[in-house]
Amino acid sequence: MKNHCLSWDPIRDNRPIGLFGGNRFSGNFLIRSEPNCAYDNWVSHVAEGIAIPNYNLYAPYDRQTNGFGDYKTPTGAQLAAWGNIVDLFLLGQLDLAQAAINEAEFPYQVVQFNDTDSGRTYYMLREIPDLSYYDDNGTTDTYDDEIGAFDYGWGLYIYNPQGTRPIIITVPHPCDDFPTPIMGYDTLNVWDAQYLLISGAGREVKWTNVGSYTNTKSLSDPTRVEAHPYNVAYQKMADKIRAETGKREFSFQIHSYDWNRHIGMTDNQISAGYNKLCPNLPIRDLSSMKQDLINRGSHLMIPANTIGTHADVYLNQYYSVNYTIHDFTFADGEVEYPVNDAISLPAYSQNRQMLYTLNGWNDYDSFEPFFHIEMDELPNAYEETENNYKWFYGWNEAEGRWDFNNLFTNLRRYYARWVQ
Repeated sequence: MKNHCLSWDPIRDNRPIGLFGGNRFSGNFLIRSEPNCAYDNWVSHVAEGIAIPNYNLYAPYDRQTNGFGDYKTPTGAQLAAWGNIVDLFLLGQLDLAQAAINEAEFPYQVVQFNDTDSGRTYYMLREIPDLSYYDDNGTTDTYDDEIGAFDYGWGLYIYNPQGTRPIIITVPHPCDDFPTPIMGYDTLNVWDAQYLLISGAGREVKWTNVGSYTNTKSLSDPTRVEAHPYNVAYQKMADKIRAETGKREFSFQIHSYDWNRHIGMTDNQISAGYNKLCPNLPIRDLSSMKQDLINRGSHLMIPANTIGTHADVYLNQYYSVNYTIHDFTFADGEVEYPVNDAISLPAYSQNRQMLYTLNGWNDYDSFEPFFHIEMDELPNAYEETENNYKWFYGWNEAEGRWDFNNLFTNLRRYYARWVQ
């Protein structure tokens, strides 16, 4: 990582490489060095905290520590001010939004990225990292040092105003579900979605401090805390989609689960929300057309040794779906079988984004507006060993260090099937 210059115009950037630049950029602002941005490697600035060691497992290349960044619990007045900022932001009144940020004294910038590679313009609300925070990641080598962290931890908000699909992509757990920010980027880019929201603090950064920690006691988790700036923005974005299209938003939420827990579960656990046992499109097509995610897959999803050393990965190893009502069959003309229904992580029952999107929805509509995915942080195709886990995330054994340019190369290739 590197020092970060914040001297350039925070409102507009017409440089050739902005937030996204197709193959040339590939998410550098989020996960790697990008000299054309005021600061880069956004995930390295996410606020960290540990309430109970090993309660949640984190990235093997990023030691989690208490005191690296923070989450500021907002007051009612601050939430109201934030709501006004989001309104101005979504209206494209960027200068007014920045003025409102300055008046509220939030450490945020409104950024317009004019990406000359893709021809797209993206708007972004991003927090300015406090450079007084420093984490050497417990090593003497400086290559993995983290400089600067978020004090507020309210998150990153990306708006694609020309997006052709009314999709909101949410990434609520960027620390414990550490592979999810880059998958959020990939989905935004491939789907030409309108919104991507990534939380700016881990779940354990701020909690009630009553009794022993559980995730239900988190105060910084936007899936559990209604009075969170993340939810103010989410609801306003959903409302904007509904007002403009007359239809419900498609809300896609990305999670991942610890590699050596939930043993034997599939690579991708999919649900339409908590206790939604009759999923419809895009998860399952109950018509004879079978134009659903599963039947657009293939019996052999990933041939052996495509990504490192592994066995063939078949559909029922790659996907499982939360369903009990009506049959769900994969058929390709050669093979036919029931779709795997083994699920251990269907979605939190009080998930705030899920509840907002599903409020008033008919459980038996042909379309599901909420989609919840849990990815295994080390797919079952690989032997569950520490060495394989480290290799999957870019550990270079010969050099004895992490390859930060390839932390997610294997992951993105392995999970590209559901994105596509």
